[in-house]
Amino acid sequence: MEILWNQINLQRPPYRSWDVSVTEFDSKRFIDSIDKILSDFKTFQVLHAEAALLSRLIYRMKSKFRSDKGLKHMEKVNRALLNYLNMAMEREYELLKEYIEINNGIISLPPRQTLEYVLVRTQGFAKLMCRVESTASIAGNFLKSRLCIGQSWTVAMIAYAVISRIWILSRHVIKKSCNWYNSIFDHMKNFKTVGISWLPDNYILPENLAEWLDLPWFNEDMEKLPIKENWDKSIFSLMKANDADEEDLNIANDTIPKNLTAISEDVNCQNDMDSVQMDMDLGQPISRLAFEETNQEEKRKKPVKVKKKKRNPKKFEKLLQVESEADLVTLLKIDSFPGLDKLQLNILQKQIKKLLLKLTEKNTRNLDEEMLKKIRKGIKKWTSS
Repeated sequence: MEILWNQINLQRPPYRSWDVSVTEFDSKRFIDSIDKILSDFKTFQVLHAEAALLSRLIYRMKSKFRSDKGLKHMEKVNRALLNYLNMAMEREYELLKEYIEINNGIISLPPRQTLEYVLVRTQGFAKLMCRVESTASIAGNFLKSRLCIGQSWTVAMIAYAVISRIWILSRHVIKKSCNWYNSIFDHMKNFKTVGISWLPDNYILPENLAEWLDLPWFNEDMEKLPIKENWDKSIFSLMKANDADEEDLNIANDTIPKNLTAISEDVNCQNDMDSVQMDMDLGQPISRLAFEETNQEEKRKKPVKVKKKKRNPKKFEKLLQVESEADLVTLLKIDSFPGLDKLQLNILQKQIKKLLLKLTEKNTRNLDEEMLKKIRKGIKKWTSS
């Protein structure tokens, strides 16, 4: 049986709420911890944008780099990120918050089994992001080696940048998921089991998710990621080269003396006028009679007739030597004949078949002179088409 945290479609435990007074349970602290987790999910929009870039980049690289190991690991990262989106962990914590209801000093809480389910899903979520981090690291090494070689380095540079950002963002998500797990695990002791236990007897939830993951880089210092609210505008904010150009022009204009600027303006105006005069195409006057003469000359010209090549009649003497019905039958059996292409031979044999059918209907096998003349005339006609 597959381990619990690695199941794609993990079945939810049956929900049955239980009540407790406000004095016995600190609901504010529990709700604040969930709100903090939900606010962390809003910072993952950067990862979603990078995942979209990665999928489009893989589509761009599939034809040329289909046997590249770096692309193969990029596809593995893409599949892992699709599984991350399908998990919908944000919805799990939103439902956990919706289960909490306060009415007249009594708090309605979800059972302990629901928290265990969320913790197991968080376990699988952290393991999945570990898979993204390790695979992205391998893909980055392959892309870096391609950059060192210099082969198709422009596409490799873009892919290396995207996979590097996904790699650092996945580490950020892993650390966040460990914080979520530890905060929910601390509250689990205050919850009550209602009904049948959901976890198997041999399954034990770890107290610290970071120790369970056992990542060597987990305690390393990581720089703070720049998080913005409107990420759609962040890319376009980089493209402000016009502002810098205008500032440079203003500084340059201030440093130039006034008399020099006036002289340069006059020179520029004169140069513009000269260039306009040089560029203008005045053309040549053409009379209307010239058009009429050209039209009359075109009418006088007669279309040239293409002469057809005449066939050599000596090549078809054997076809005209038809004396009996047996000669017609032999013509039906031949596959080729010099001077005739396949189409002409098929037309000839088709007409001979019709002729033989007429002879069988008349019950005559002997061909008279008039019939032979018609047949030879027909052969000439069939072979000339």
